[in-house]
Amino acid sequence: MAQHQRLISLIEPPVSLSDSNMSAYVEGTYDLLVRLADHQQWDEAALTALTKKIASTVNDVNLKTQFSNWQASSATVGSSAFTTLFAASSMAPLDKMRQLLSILGAHLNSNTGDLVADHEFAREAGPSDPFWRELAHTVQAAFPNGLAQDDATVRMVHQLRYLIDAHNVAFVRRSFELNGENDLEALIAFDKDAIAHGNIASKADSSRMHNKQPEALARGVLPALPTANFKRLVDFHSEFVIAPVPEPTFIIVPLGQIANVNDVPAYVRGLTLEERNALVNGASFNYADSNDYGQPESRHALFDVNYGENDPMVRRLAMKPYTSPRAEPRAISLLQQQYDAAVQQR
Repeated sequence: MAQHQRLISLIEPPVSLSDSNMSAYVEGTYDLLVRLADHQQWDEAALTALTKKIASTVNDVNLKTQFSNWQASSATVGSSAFTTLFAASSMAPLDKMRQLLSILGAHLNSNTGDLVADHEFAREAGPSDPFWRELAHTVQAAFPNGLAQDDATVRMVHQLRYLIDAHNVAFVRRSFELNGENDLEALIAFDKDAIAHGNIASKADSSRMHNKQPEALARGVLPALPTANFKRLVDFHSEFVIAPVPEPTFIIVPLGQIANVNDVPAYVRGLTLEERNALVNGASFNYADSNDYGQPESRHALFDVNYGENDPMVRRLAMKPYTSPRAEPRAISLLQQQYDAAVQQR
Protein backbone atom coordinates (compact mmCIF):
# COMPACT_ATOMS: atom_id res chain seq x y z
CA MET A 1 0.00 0.00 0.00
CA ALA A 2 2.83 2.41 0.85
CA GLN A 3 4.47 1.77 -2.54
CA HIS A 4 1.13 2.28 -4.28
CA GLN A 5 0.54 5.61 -2.53
CA ARG A 6 4.10 6.75 -3.20
CA LEU A 7 3.79 6.11 -6.93
CA ILE A 8 0.36 7.74 -7.13
CA SER A 9 1.81 10.84 -5.44
CA LEU A 10 4.42 11.17 -8.21
CA ILE A 11 1.83 11.52 -10.98
CA GLU A 12 1.76 15.10 -12.28
CA PRO A 13 -1.38 16.89 -13.55
CA PRO A 14 -1.24 16.90 -17.36
CA VAL A 15 -0.84 20.26 -19.11
CA SER A 16 -3.16 19.48 -21.99
CA LEU A 17 -5.64 16.65 -21.58
CA SER A 18 -9.42 16.46 -21.54
CA ASP A 19 -11.30 15.31 -18.43
CA SER A 20 -12.59 12.25 -20.31
CA ASN A 21 -9.04 10.91 -20.62
CA MET A 22 -7.91 11.70 -17.08
CA SER A 23 -8.63 8.24 -15.67
CA ALA A 24 -6.73 6.54 -18.52
CA TYR A 25 -3.85 9.00 -18.01
CA VAL A 26 -3.54 8.17 -14.32
CA GLU A 27 -3.76 4.45 -15.00
CA GLY A 28 -1.18 4.61 -17.82
CA THR A 29 1.27 6.67 -15.77
CA TYR A 30 0.85 4.43 -12.73
CA ASP A 31 1.46 1.25 -14.74
CA LEU A 32 4.59 2.80 -16.23
CA LEU A 33 5.90 3.85 -12.80
CA VAL A 34 5.30 0.34 -11.42
CA ARG A 35 7.37 -1.14 -14.25
CA LEU A 36 10.18 1.39 -13.83
CA ALA A 37 10.27 1.15 -10.03
CA ASP A 38 9.80 -2.59 -9.57
CA HIS A 39 11.40 -4.09 -12.68
CA GLN A 40 14.12 -1.56 -13.52
CA GLN A 41 14.69 -0.22 -9.99
CA TRP A 42 14.72 3.47 -10.90
CA ASP A 43 14.72 5.80 -7.90
CA GLU A 44 12.21 8.50 -7.02
CA ALA A 45 14.26 11.36 -8.52
CA ALA A 46 14.31 9.61 -11.90
CA LEU A 47 10.60 8.73 -11.76
CA THR A 48 9.66 12.28 -10.82
CA ALA A 49 11.56 13.72 -13.77
CA LEU A 50 9.87 11.34 -16.19
CA THR A 51 6.35 12.01 -14.87
CA LYS A 52 6.95 15.75 -15.35
CA LYS A 53 8.04 15.08 -18.93
CA ILE A 54 4.98 12.95 -19.61
CA ALA A 55 2.61 15.51 -18.07
CA SER A 56 4.03 18.28 -20.25
CA THR A 57 3.71 16.36 -23.53
CA VAL A 58 0.73 14.02 -23.25
CA ASN A 59 -2.39 14.82 -25.31
CA ASP A 60 -5.75 13.33 -26.25
CA VAL A 61 -4.64 11.69 -29.51
CA ASN A 62 -4.18 7.91 -29.18
CA LEU A 63 -3.43 8.03 -25.46
CA LYS A 64 -2.95 4.27 -25.24
CA THR A 65 -0.35 4.38 -28.02
CA GLN A 66 1.46 7.22 -26.28
CA PHE A 67 1.88 5.15 -23.11
CA SER A 68 2.93 2.12 -25.11
CA ASN A 69 5.65 4.30 -26.64
CA TRP A 70 6.70 5.56 -23.20
CA GLN A 71 7.01 1.96 -22.00
CA ALA A 72 9.27 1.04 -24.93
CA SER A 73 11.27 4.27 -24.86
CA SER A 74 12.05 4.11 -21.15
CA ALA A 75 13.54 0.64 -21.68
CA THR A 76 15.74 1.74 -24.62
CA VAL A 77 19.15 3.19 -23.80
CA GLY A 78 19.68 6.55 -25.48
CA SER A 79 16.00 7.42 -25.98
CA SER A 80 14.55 10.67 -24.70
CA ALA A 81 12.73 8.89 -21.87
CA PHE A 82 15.79 6.88 -20.85
CA THR A 83 17.98 10.01 -20.93
CA THR A 84 15.51 11.76 -18.63
CA LEU A 85 15.64 8.87 -16.15
CA PHE A 86 19.41 8.48 -16.38
CA ALA A 87 20.22 12.17 -15.99
CA ALA A 88 17.81 12.81 -13.12
CA SER A 89 18.57 9.68 -11.08
CA SER A 90 20.24 10.23 -7.72
CA MET A 91 21.85 6.78 -7.86
CA ALA A 92 25.61 6.62 -7.38
CA PRO A 93 27.34 6.93 -10.78
CA LEU A 94 28.59 3.34 -10.64
CA ASP A 95 25.07 2.07 -9.96
CA LYS A 96 23.77 4.13 -12.90
CA MET A 97 26.31 2.49 -15.18
CA ARG A 98 25.33 -0.96 -13.93
CA GLN A 99 21.69 -0.03 -14.56
CA LEU A 100 22.51 1.02 -18.12
CA LEU A 101 24.44 -2.18 -18.80
CA SER A 102 21.58 -4.26 -17.39
CA ILE A 103 19.00 -2.58 -19.63
CA LEU A 104 21.29 -3.16 -22.64
CA GLY A 105 21.48 -6.85 -21.70
CA ALA A 106 25.26 -6.48 -21.53
CA HIS A 107 27.48 -9.39 -20.52
CA LEU A 108 30.91 -10.81 -21.23
CA ASN A 109 31.31 -13.68 -23.68
CA SER A 110 32.43 -16.75 -21.74
CA ASN A 111 35.05 -17.63 -24.37
CA THR A 112 36.68 -14.32 -25.25
CA GLY A 113 35.68 -12.29 -22.19
CA ASP A 114 34.44 -9.55 -24.52
CA LEU A 115 31.27 -7.46 -24.39
CA VAL A 116 28.02 -8.71 -25.88
CA ALA A 117 24.82 -6.63 -25.72
CA ASP A 118 21.40 -8.17 -26.32
CA HIS A 119 19.71 -4.83 -27.05
CA GLU A 120 20.55 -1.79 -29.16
CA PHE A 121 20.66 1.94 -28.50
CA ALA A 122 17.70 4.10 -29.50
CA ARG A 123 17.66 4.57 -33.28
CA GLU A 124 16.98 8.28 -32.94
CA ALA A 125 20.12 8.98 -30.85
CA GLY A 126 22.49 10.65 -33.31
CA PRO A 127 26.19 11.47 -32.83
CA SER A 128 25.44 14.86 -31.22
CA ASP A 129 22.65 13.61 -28.95
CA PRO A 130 22.98 15.01 -25.38
CA PHE A 131 22.78 11.45 -24.05
CA TRP A 132 26.37 10.69 -25.09
CA ARG A 133 27.70 13.61 -23.05
CA GLU A 134 25.60 12.53 -20.06
CA LEU A 135 26.98 9.00 -20.41
CA ALA A 136 30.57 10.23 -20.67
CA HIS A 137 30.25 12.35 -17.53
CA THR A 138 28.70 9.45 -15.64
CA VAL A 139 31.62 7.21 -16.64
CA GLN A 140 34.08 9.83 -15.43
CA ALA A 141 32.32 10.01 -12.06
CA ALA A 142 31.85 6.24 -11.74
CA PHE A 143 35.47 5.35 -12.49
CA PRO A 144 37.68 8.17 -11.15
CA ASN A 145 40.76 5.94 -11.46
CA GLY A 146 40.16 5.27 -15.14
CA LEU A 147 39.34 2.18 -17.17
CA ALA A 148 42.49 0.09 -16.84
CA GLN A 149 41.42 -1.94 -13.79
CA ASP A 150 40.95 -5.68 -14.08
CA ASP A 151 37.22 -5.67 -13.41
CA ALA A 152 34.26 -7.04 -15.36
CA THR A 153 32.20 -3.85 -15.18
CA VAL A 154 35.18 -1.70 -16.19
CA ARG A 155 35.86 -4.03 -19.12
CA MET A 156 32.27 -3.76 -20.32
CA VAL A 157 32.23 0.02 -20.01
CA HIS A 158 35.51 0.34 -21.94
CA GLN A 159 34.28 -1.90 -24.76
CA LEU A 160 30.88 -0.20 -24.79
CA ARG A 161 32.54 2.61 -26.77
CA TYR A 162 32.85 0.29 -29.79
CA LEU A 163 29.11 -0.43 -29.78
CA ILE A 164 28.48 3.32 -29.65
CA ASP A 165 30.78 3.81 -32.66
CA ALA A 166 28.87 1.17 -34.61
CA HIS A 167 25.56 2.78 -33.63
CA ASN A 168 26.69 6.24 -34.77
CA VAL A 169 28.00 4.92 -38.09
CA ALA A 170 24.68 3.15 -38.67
CA PHE A 171 22.81 6.37 -37.83
CA VAL A 172 24.77 8.44 -40.37
CA ARG A 173 24.46 5.79 -43.07
CA ARG A 174 20.74 5.30 -42.47
CA SER A 175 20.04 9.04 -42.43
CA PHE A 176 22.36 10.38 -45.12
CA GLU A 177 23.15 7.58 -47.57
CA LEU A 178 19.81 7.78 -49.33
CA ASN A 179 21.01 8.13 -52.93
CA GLY A 180 24.13 5.98 -53.13
CA GLU A 181 26.43 8.33 -51.21
CA ASN A 182 29.62 6.87 -49.76
CA ASP A 183 30.52 7.27 -46.08
CA LEU A 184 32.53 10.45 -46.60
CA GLU A 185 29.68 12.10 -48.50
CA ALA A 186 27.22 10.97 -45.82
CA LEU A 187 29.26 12.55 -43.00
CA ILE A 188 29.56 15.78 -44.98
CA ALA A 189 25.77 15.73 -45.41
CA PHE A 190 25.39 15.13 -41.65
CA ASP A 191 27.54 18.19 -40.94
CA LYS A 192 25.67 20.37 -43.41
CA ASP A 193 22.39 19.32 -41.81
CA ALA A 194 23.78 19.98 -38.32
CA ILE A 195 24.90 23.49 -39.25
CA ALA A 196 21.58 24.24 -40.95
CA HIS A 197 19.66 23.26 -37.80
CA GLY A 198 22.03 24.80 -35.24
CA ASN A 199 23.32 21.44 -34.03
CA ILE A 200 26.88 20.26 -33.35
CA ALA A 201 28.88 19.45 -36.49
CA SER A 202 32.10 17.46 -36.62
CA LYS A 203 35.56 18.95 -36.16
CA ALA A 204 39.00 17.82 -37.24
CA ASP A 205 41.26 16.27 -34.61
CA SER A 206 44.63 14.54 -34.50
CA SER A 207 44.52 11.27 -36.40
CA ARG A 208 47.98 10.05 -35.40
CA MET A 209 46.77 7.13 -33.30
CA HIS A 210 44.54 5.93 -36.13
CA ASN A 211 47.42 5.50 -38.57
CA LYS A 212 49.39 2.72 -36.91
CA GLN A 213 51.91 0.80 -39.00
CA PRO A 214 53.99 -2.35 -38.37
CA GLU A 215 56.89 -1.89 -35.96
CA ALA A 216 60.38 -2.04 -37.44
CA LEU A 217 60.86 -5.76 -36.77
CA ALA A 218 57.49 -6.59 -38.34
CA ARG A 219 57.91 -4.63 -41.56
CA GLY A 220 57.84 -6.87 -44.58
CA VAL A 221 56.17 -9.58 -42.53
CA LEU A 222 52.90 -7.83 -41.75
CA PRO A 223 51.03 -5.74 -44.31
CA ALA A 224 51.41 -1.95 -44.27
CA LEU A 225 48.08 -0.26 -43.55
CA PRO A 226 46.56 2.81 -45.24
CA THR A 227 48.42 5.95 -44.17
CA ALA A 228 45.73 8.61 -44.47
CA ASN A 229 42.94 7.54 -42.12
CA PHE A 230 41.50 10.81 -40.85
CA LYS A 231 39.34 11.56 -37.84
CA ARG A 232 36.32 13.79 -37.20
CA LEU A 233 34.82 14.38 -33.75
CA VAL A 234 31.30 15.43 -32.82
CA ASP A 235 31.25 17.16 -29.40
CA PHE A 236 34.59 15.37 -28.87
CA HIS A 237 32.81 12.23 -27.67
CA SER A 238 31.44 10.76 -30.92
CA GLU A 239 34.25 9.77 -33.25
CA PHE A 240 34.41 8.92 -36.94
CA VAL A 241 37.52 7.61 -38.69
CA ILE A 242 37.47 7.46 -42.47
CA ALA A 243 39.83 5.29 -44.51
CA PRO A 244 40.08 7.05 -47.90
CA VAL A 245 40.98 3.96 -49.97
CA PRO A 246 39.83 2.01 -51.88
CA GLU A 247 36.65 4.07 -51.30
CA PRO A 248 36.03 6.47 -48.39
CA THR A 249 34.78 4.17 -45.65
CA PHE A 250 34.09 4.48 -41.92
CA ILE A 251 36.36 2.12 -39.99
CA ILE A 252 35.21 0.78 -36.63
CA VAL A 253 36.19 -2.03 -34.31
CA PRO A 254 33.54 -4.68 -35.18
CA LEU A 255 32.83 -5.77 -31.62
CA GLY A 256 29.59 -7.46 -32.66
CA GLN A 257 31.68 -9.91 -34.71
CA ILE A 258 34.87 -10.35 -32.73
CA ALA A 259 33.34 -10.79 -29.27
CA ASN A 260 32.15 -14.26 -30.31
CA VAL A 261 35.22 -15.51 -32.20
CA ASN A 262 36.22 -19.01 -31.14
CA ASP A 263 39.70 -19.29 -32.71
CA VAL A 264 41.24 -15.85 -32.17
CA PRO A 265 44.69 -16.48 -33.78
CA ALA A 266 43.10 -18.00 -36.89
CA TYR A 267 40.68 -15.08 -37.16
CA VAL A 268 43.52 -12.55 -36.99
CA ARG A 269 45.59 -14.45 -39.59
CA GLY A 270 42.65 -14.41 -41.98
CA LEU A 271 41.99 -10.66 -41.83
CA THR A 272 41.90 -8.73 -45.09
CA LEU A 273 43.83 -5.46 -45.28
CA GLU A 274 40.61 -3.45 -44.80
CA GLU A 275 39.53 -5.58 -41.82
CA ARG A 276 42.96 -5.27 -40.19
CA ASN A 277 42.93 -1.51 -40.69
CA ALA A 278 39.51 -1.26 -39.03
CA LEU A 279 40.63 -3.36 -36.05
CA VAL A 280 43.93 -1.55 -35.53
CA ASN A 281 42.97 2.00 -36.50
CA GLY A 282 39.19 2.14 -36.08
CA ALA A 283 37.16 4.80 -34.28
CA SER A 284 36.86 4.87 -30.50
CA PHE A 285 34.15 6.87 -28.66
CA ASN A 286 35.72 9.22 -26.10
CA TYR A 287 34.61 9.39 -22.48
CA ALA A 288 36.85 12.41 -21.75
CA ASP A 289 35.68 15.91 -22.70
CA SER A 290 38.74 17.12 -24.61
CA ASN A 291 42.08 16.07 -26.05
CA ASP A 292 44.49 16.84 -23.21
CA TYR A 293 46.69 13.84 -24.07
CA GLY A 294 50.29 14.47 -23.11
CA GLN A 295 49.33 16.88 -20.34
CA PRO A 296 49.82 16.09 -16.63
CA GLU A 297 46.88 14.11 -15.26
CA SER A 298 45.36 13.79 -18.73
CA ARG A 299 41.68 12.83 -18.61
CA HIS A 300 41.84 11.64 -22.22
CA ALA A 301 44.64 9.24 -21.30
CA LEU A 302 42.76 8.08 -18.18
CA PHE A 303 39.47 7.26 -19.90
CA ASP A 304 40.30 6.72 -23.58
CA VAL A 305 43.95 5.73 -24.09
CA ASN A 306 45.10 3.70 -21.09
CA TYR A 307 42.74 0.75 -20.69
CA GLY A 308 45.10 -2.05 -19.67
CA GLU A 309 44.02 -5.49 -20.90
CA ASN A 310 40.37 -4.51 -21.31
CA ASP A 311 40.36 -4.25 -25.11
CA PRO A 312 38.79 -7.11 -27.09
CA MET A 313 41.05 -10.16 -27.35
CA VAL A 314 41.09 -10.10 -31.16
CA ARG A 315 42.08 -6.44 -31.24
CA ARG A 316 44.85 -6.91 -28.68
CA LEU A 317 46.38 -9.67 -30.79
CA ALA A 318 45.97 -7.77 -34.05
CA MET A 319 47.52 -4.59 -32.64
CA LYS A 320 50.59 -6.13 -31.00
CA PRO A 321 53.05 -5.58 -33.88
CA TYR A 322 51.68 -2.10 -34.79
CA THR A 323 52.64 1.32 -33.47
CA SER A 324 51.50 4.90 -33.99
CA PRO A 325 53.71 7.28 -36.01
CA ARG A 326 55.48 10.07 -34.13
CA ALA A 327 53.73 12.68 -36.27
CA GLU A 328 50.50 12.75 -38.20
CA PRO A 329 50.91 11.90 -41.91
CA ARG A 330 51.10 15.10 -43.98
CA ALA A 331 48.29 14.06 -46.31
CA ILE A 332 45.76 14.25 -43.49
CA SER A 333 45.96 18.01 -43.14
CA LEU A 334 44.99 18.38 -46.80
CA LEU A 335 42.15 15.86 -46.41
CA GLN A 336 40.78 17.79 -43.42
CA GLN A 337 40.93 21.07 -45.36
CA GLN A 338 39.13 19.50 -48.30
CA TYR A 339 36.51 18.09 -45.94
CA ASP A 340 35.83 21.45 -44.27
CA ALA A 341 35.60 23.14 -47.68
CA ALA A 342 33.06 20.53 -48.83
CA VAL A 343 30.91 21.16 -45.74
CA GLN A 344 30.88 24.92 -46.41
CA GLN A 345 30.05 24.43 -50.09
CA ARG A 346 26.40 25.08 -50.88
